[in-house]
Amino acid sequence: MSAEKNEFRFDTMDIMIYIWKRKIPLLLITIAAGIVSIIGSLMITPKFKSTVVLFATAEASAGKVMIQENYQKNMQDIGDEEQVEPVLQVLKSDKIRDQIIKKYNLMQHYGIDTTTPYPHFRLFKYYASNVQIKRTEYNSIVITVLDADPAVAASIANDIADLADPIIWEMKAKRARIAMEYLDHEIQSVDRMVRELRDTLKTYNRKGVISFERQIERFTEYYGQALLNNNSAGAREIERQIQELGENSSEFVYYWGLYNDELNRINKLRFQYLQAKAELDSKLPNVFILDRAQAADKKAYPKKSVIVIVSTFSAFLLSLILFIFFENFLKRLRSS
Repeated sequence: MSAEKNEFRFDTMDIMIYIWKRKIPLLLITIAAGIVSIIGSLMITPKFKSTVVLFATAEASAGKVMIQENYQKNMQDIGDEEQVEPVLQVLKSDKIRDQIIKKYNLMQHYGIDTTTPYPHFRLFKYYASNVQIKRTEYNSIVITVLDADPAVAASIANDIADLADPIIWEMKAKRARIAMEYLDHEIQSVDRMVRELRDTLKTYNRKGVISFERQIERFTEYYGQALLNNNSAGAREIERQIQELGENSSEFVYYWGLYNDELNRINKLRFQYLQAKAELDSKLPNVFILDRAQAADKKAYPKKSVIVIVSTFSAFLLSLILFIFFENFLKRLRSS
């Protein structure tokens, strides 16, 4: 163990001695690298950072919230992971990106020459590097924008957050319109069926069939009373009426059942139509903006001190490795 430590110390001391022997060229290279890194950092355009923090709302149907009295979902609740993902996808969508690019003329703002090859590819790459949208561990969404102009950075971040609701409303409205068209067609179809069944039932009403169950109950009661009173003529008349009622009763019961089924169906369709209309007309918020972006007064990029330190140390380390390598290489070359 002691031998290993001594060997390590010996190797370390050898390196220190080697650095001391080559201090002049190493120092010159390090100073030159430091000067170059300082000049390079000064040439980099500084960027300012603006941030928006928002939460997705809980998924709540406008139709159910506004129409159903016993609907328990609170449209003011914060959304969970399932609600965050769709909002995140909307914020990252090409639709929002294209609107931001058009509004701020980012092609010119980023100084991209449209005559060069693939200008839009470069534009989208610049946008992706300057606009970051991420979900945090607390299920919030953070929009971070970097730009040379602090006011533009803040404005872009706020606009991205503000565009989420209109785009989601547009998608829901499109879906609601399709649903309303389908429901309206179904309502008209069922309404025609209800009218036809009502007309059919009226023909049976004219034949004396009004309500089969109640009528047969009353006939049975009158028939029993006639038998108790020894009223044979009355009993025969009631038998005739029961027989006549029976001849039309099966079809009446069938059409009466269809009529009630279609009434229930049209009521459900009308309720669904009202829900779809509420979705179309209402604009419930899909995001809650916690913190809006403000124009920064201190640049976030580049960190000049970090650039200078890392560049200078890297140049020193690389030059040291190259010196050792070439000296060993030359020694072996001579010995061979």
